[in-house]
Amino acid sequence: MNIKQLMKKGLLVFMAVSTLMSFSFCASNTSKVKLISAIDGLVHGLQLERGVSAKTIGDKVKPQLLTEQRDFVDTAYDKVKASAEDAGIELSEKSAKIMDEMIANRDKVDDFSILAKDSNAKFSEANAEWIRIIREDVAKTISDATLAGSVAAHVSLVTAKENFGRGRAFVLGMLGLNKPIDEATMTAWNKILDAQKTSIADFNANPNASKEAMRIVKETLDGPDMTEVKKMRVAIIAKAATGDFGVNSQTWFLKITNVINGLKKADDESIKFLISAAK
Repeated sequence: MNIKQLMKKGLLVFMAVSTLMSFSFCASNTSKVKLISAIDGLVHGLQLERGVSAKTIGDKVKPQLLTEQRDFVDTAYDKVKASAEDAGIELSEKSAKIMDEMIANRDKVDDFSILAKDSNAKFSEANAEWIRIIREDVAKTISDATLAGSVAAHVSLVTAKENFGRGRAFVLGMLGLNKPIDEATMTAWNKILDAQKTSIADFNANPNASKEAMRIVKETLDGPDMTEVKKMRVAIIAKAATGDFGVNSQTWFLKITNVINGLKKADDESIKFLISAAK
C-alpha cells in the first residue's frame, strides 16, 4: 500500500471516528439536558412541598395535597438519579444527605413540632444544591458555547422560580404566626425579594435565553396574580410593627402559586429550547 493509499485510508478512519464522536457528543448533550429537565421537576416538586408544609404548620391541619406532593417528590428524585446515570453525571454526596434529612423532617411537619422557617430552610438547602448541580456539575461538561449560554439562562430562570418559591413559604410562615415582624425577619424577607429581582434580570439579560420563555416570564410578572401578590406584600409591611396583617394565607398561597406556575411554564419552554439546541 503506497503513501497515497495510506493517507486515504487514514482520512476515512478519521472521518468515521469523528462522525462517531460527534454523534456521541450530541447524544451526551441530549442526556444532560434530560437530566436538567429531571432536576427541574424535582426542584418544582420540592418548592410545592415546602409551601404546603409551611401552610400545614401554620394551619395545624395536614391536607391530602401534602401526601400527594411527597409522593411526587419521591418519584421525581428517582427520575433524577436514573437520568444522572444515563448522562454519566455523578450526583454529589451532599444532595443525597440533604434529601435524607428533608425526608426525615416530614414527621416533624406532620406533628407540627417544627417551625415553618426551619422546615423551609431544609427545602431551600436542597434546592440550592440541585440548582448548583445544574450550574456546575452539568453545565461545565457542555463544550458548545451557545448551548452552555442557554443552560446559563435556564439556571437563572430556575433560580428565579426558586426565589419566588422561597418567598411563598417565608410569607406563609409569617402569616401563620401573625405577629410583629422583627428586624432580622424583615431583613431575610428583603433578601429574598432582592434575589427574585436579580435572578429575573439575569435571565432577561442573557442573549441565549429562549425568547418564548422570556415572553411568558414578562406576561406572568405583569399579570393580575402578581399585582395581587404585590398588594399583599404592601399590606404585610404596613402592619409589620403590630402583626395581625389582614392577609388570608389561602389567598396568598393561591396567588403566589399562580405566579410560580407561570414561571414553571416559562421553565418548561426553556427546557424545550435546550432539547432542540442539544440535538
